[in-house]
Parts: sequence; structure tokens; C-alpha cells
Amino acid sequence: AISSVSDIHEMYDKTLARQREIENTIVSDSPDQLTLNQYAFEEYQMWDSLLNGIWGYMAENLEEAEMNEIRQDQKAWIKEKEASMKSEGANFEGGAMQPMLEYGTGARLTKERVELLINRFFGPTE
Repeated sequence: AISSVSDIHEMYDKTLARQREIENTIVSDSPDQLTLNQYAFEEYQMWDSLLNGIWGYMAENLEEAEMNEIRQDQKAWIKEKEASMKSEGANFEGGAMQPMLEYGTGARLTKERVELLINRFFGPTE
């Protein structure tokens, strides 16, 4: 669980390091589509988990007015992210690449969101 700003930065660094490991593995191993789908899912899950952790920390540590403002923003962002994931996968509906495209998009957008929140509230990443 995240209980400090340094936890946030540490978790971000770990998540980023794991993402780079996955990317390097994909480049060096040329895995099959099923494995690519699993990697995309893992990336999406780990960024989503970090986002939820940051969100929980913010809810406990930010002023209520600020939290209410960012909640609206977050709801809009979630809708946008879900729509983007769906539309990325739509061209490959039912195909083997659909999960990779959807989760890959979700991972990318969630990572961007994590970075935006960290930079805005907790100091720059990297």
C-alpha cells in the first residue's frame, strides 16, 4: 500500500522498470500472440494498480475541494480511456490481436495518467 510520496515514486520506478523488462523481452524473444496479449494485460494491470494506489493516497491526503475537482476529471478520463481501448480493438473484433491492442492502449493511457497525477501533485517523475 502507498503511505507516502516516496512510496509513490518508488512504485512508479518499479512499474516503469517492469514495463521496460517486458518491452525488452518482446524485442529479444519475438513471442507468440497469446504471450503478447498476456504481456499487454500485465502492463495494463500494473499501471492500473498503481493508479488506484495513488488515487487512494490522494483521497486521504488532499483537500476535499481539490479531490472533488479531480474526481470529475478522473470520471471523464475513465470514460475516454475505455472508449479508446474499445475502438483500438474494434478493427480486430474477435481476432487474436484484439486483447493486445485494447490492453496496450489501456496501459499507455493509464501510464500517462499516472505520470500526470504524480507530476501535478507529487513532484516530477524521473
